[in-house]
Amino acid sequence: MTSSSRIPRICAARRRLRPQGVLRREPENATQVVSEVNLLVQRVAGVSLDELDDAIVDLRQLRDFLHSEGERIQREIAGYLQLNQIAMGSTKSIVDSIGQWKGAAAALRVGKGRAQAERSDIAASPSLATPS
Repeated sequence: MTSSSRIPRICAARRRLRPQGVLRREPENATQVVSEVNLLVQRVAGVSLDELDDAIVDLRQLRDFLHSEGERIQREIAGYLQLNQIAMGSTKSIVDSIGQWKGAAAALRVGKGRAQAERSDIAASPSLATPS
């Protein structure tokens, strides 16, 4: 029995406890008072303390479930945080490597350009082009 099905039953039991159409009157004697009190106690006991205990158990189980789910979500968030930090470190490493590669490629182009310029200077200069 779920806690949602118990709520309507508890409300129905509360309605049964209310006197319906009974006018309030003074008791005629002590015996009548005792019998009315006994009747009231029987009605209250009819609400079933077992149902209330079951509702309390259900609420405790729900509390425990929510607590464990909260801990699980915290663990997952911690895992995602660690994964995010690793990904950011990898990205930084990749960006740094690409920057180094670009620098090395630029240096090679500059060096290659100088070598070509020197070769063209040598070819253009008659004194350097032919050995003496």
